[in-house]
Amino acid sequence: MGPVTMTKIIRDLCAIPNMQHLFPENSLEPIKCGNISILPDVYLLPYPWWEFKKIYEPGKWQEFIAQFKNKSYSIHAYENKSKHLKIKQGSDSVYEGAARNFCPITHPLLV
Repeated sequence: MGPVTMTKIIRDLCAIPNMQHLFPENSLEPIKCGNISILPDVYLLPYPWWEFKKIYEPGKWQEFIAQFKNKSYSIHAYENKSKHLKIKQGSDSVYEGAARNFCPITHPLLV
């Protein structure tokens, strides 16, 4: 199930006509709808798609942690835009830092 389908289901189930302006600016509070919690974008997409290269910039892991610690629970890699980019061990990019800290089995497989 992709994001379009999920959005449609949530809109219909929770009677939300427009999800684009659902959260006040800089809000981190989830919205409850029955047993569903709708999270602000930053929880799953800390960077908008047009800033996807930030995930791959060397030396950005500590900056990411300082900005998004306890605010973001995933990193979307925008594969259709980034498939040509390499993630290098030791680069301390956001992607490499996340792999090093949360994916100890696959981290050694990075180039």
